[in-house]
Amino acid sequence: MNVLLIGSYDKLNLGDDLLLDYLIKRIVELIPNCKLHIYSENYEFRKKQYPKVVFGTKNIDLEIYDVFIWGGGTQFFDFQGDFLRSILRYVKFQLNLNKSIHSLALSQLKKGKQGIALGVGIGPFKNHSFNELIWKVLFKSINEVYLRDTLSEHFAKKWKISYSLIPDLVYGIYKQVPKHSLILKSKPKIGIIIRVWNWGKEKNYVLSMIESYRYLNIDFNVSFIIFSKIYDKKLLITLNDLNFKHHVWDPEQNSFDDFFHELNSFDIIISSRFHGIVLASMMGIPSIGIEIDPKIAMIQKELSMEKFIISFPYDPKLIKLSIFEILNNYTEISKNLLTISKRNNQFINEMTLNIKTED
Repeated sequence: MNVLLIGSYDKLNLGDDLLLDYLIKRIVELIPNCKLHIYSENYEFRKKQYPKVVFGTKNIDLEIYDVFIWGGGTQFFDFQGDFLRSILRYVKFQLNLNKSIHSLALSQLKKGKQGIALGVGIGPFKNHSFNELIWKVLFKSINEVYLRDTLSEHFAKKWKISYSLIPDLVYGIYKQVPKHSLILKSKPKIGIIIRVWNWGKEKNYVLSMIESYRYLNIDFNVSFIIFSKIYDKKLLITLNDLNFKHHVWDPEQNSFDDFFHELNSFDIIISSRFHGIVLASMMGIPSIGIEIDPKIAMIQKELSMEKFIISFPYDPKLIKLSIFEILNNYTEISKNLLTISKRNNQFINEMTLNIKTED
């Protein structure tokens, strides 16, 4: 059986790399004799990491694939809300002039090939974007849909498609992740996960995070954390210019275990990345969510951490108050995060056993 896995795996972002790792191992486990192709750039280090898996985006004959899997992460959205551009894209999509992998895979689904959306996120869509209609057409052709959050569930109900709701697939690696000590440092260590963000009133939020770094570093040991050396390249230049302490995920240099060890040294994580919060929760490390998009608030609520969501304009004083409240209830919060993470892990592993592929 030939399987094509489609996702956002080109930017060497830690969250997407963890999703990819889990999916490769799980697909091979569930379909032992499959030939797995990942629609992603063919990085040299990945050839060594996954020697039996094919990577590449060029000269692919989609006719040979039996199953198309859209795997994890937020792949279907429109933060920009360019209405006219979205109309043009929708027209091209309907006339089969759009040669994106999604459009080409859809043509195979219409021929009877099997499609599975596994642990994906849908939305948001700004300004009534026609991009929403494109993804509605795609999802109505996919056989099995497994969504990761309540925002995605909203669109599934709106589009009248059948779906199952599951936790984020990164929880599948729960047992691989080290657990944080409940013994706090005399000067607690705080990690701030930031990312490039170019949309809405939140697009300058990094300036608030830089201000927070300076404000918090008086009382705490603070470092920035970068999940993608490609996507967040400009941020790295800024942090180097300011001589701020930072850690960078680099899959060409580090293993997952190496970076897990670095993250596990922090007592609290302040994160504008969804998977930063997910990964910290599996370690039992409390997070403060910086709400630059809706899924940050959603994951905090799912983890019973809704008290620790900081919204625009991201006041450093509110962040500091949240840190002190977490420190005063650290053991209880940490244990609760581990309980939820363990439950999510069990749920994912049981749910994925139910995925059916047609021989």
